Amino acid sequence: MTRVFMYMKVIMTLFTSDVQDNHDPIYRHLATLEQYANKIPEIMLQEKIILREKVCALWDKYGDRLDRNKSRQEIKTHFNSVYWELYLCKVLSSIGFNLNDRKQIGPDFNCVYQGLPEEFYFEAISVKSGEGNNSSEMKCTKISELKDDEEIPVYNYSADLLKLRITQGIQEKSNKFRTYIDNGIISDTSFPIIAIHYPNELGFLSGVSGLTIFHESVFPLGPVIVTFDTKTYKPIQTSNLYSPVISKHTGAEIPTTFFLSDTSSNISGLLFSNISYTADKEEACSVGFIHNPFAKNPIQTGLFKNTEYGEWKAAISENEQLQILQI
Repeated sequence: MTRVFMYMKVIMTLFTSDVQDNHDPIYRHLATLEQYANKIPEIMLQEKIILREKVCALWDKYGDRLDRNKSRQEIKTHFNSVYWELYLCKVLSSIGFNLNDRKQIGPDFNCVYQGLPEEFYFEAISVKSGEGNNSSEMKCTKISELKDDEEIPVYNYSADLLKLRITQGIQEKSNKFRTYIDNGIISDTSFPIIAIHYPNELGFLSGVSGLTIFHESVFPLGPVIVTFDTKTYKPIQTSNLYSPVISKHTGAEIPTTFFLSDTSSNISGLLFSNISYTADKEEACSVGFIHNPFAKNPIQTGLFKNTEYGEWKAAISENEQLQILQI
């Protein structure tokens, strides 16, 4: 009885019955689940209610680390942005970071790590799919809008357009960090980290390079090239095509060399995830981390090693080639 009351109390403050057409489809869906009881099997309805309870439990535990009043309104129009911040709090806490109280002005989160004197600052962003020709996602009707004779939505993703969304988000947060540093809001000896998220129901994460689309958004990684010995037909070398830009539908070229440019030196690293609120990963830290090889303030390795997608670092080989290795 106590557990049910606790969740009902949180649900009433996070999800309300006052749902508008302009609200985020995921929010509308979760806030009005009971109205669709006759359209989906009972077992599916119960699963969705459990998912809603999981979101509410995150809010109950970490909502104070967000701007509660702002986030309570923002979740209605940008569900994934608020969900990502809540999930990020959970991940950081679970891998050893201590979250400090939120400041009125400055990055989304400031933390300290066990025994280290420096502060870590995180700017969180959940990138959207875009619209029209710039959309990285093509889909049919949302589940919350289904009629009795309609089918479940089918999703297709464009990797290049998705990377355009990611590079845009990274640049936006990099500029924001530079403003914080220039205005003295954060110390120039701290560790600024961009925490970027693209929710994906299908778990779409792999790029053409053999690494993730997030790697391909900060390094010029193209398709894998395998060189074979013509006599034995055994592979003797594996490398990647150089892919420094992504072309927009307008013809404009967007660079994928962020971590190789001087303008990125203010960023210590990139934390990434494609976690969805529907993911059944109670204990997993579904994130990865990429160190900026030319960061002004590099972070020691090992802090993000015990995550689902691992910790990555670029190193210069003996023949002066850049290699991206998992730690």
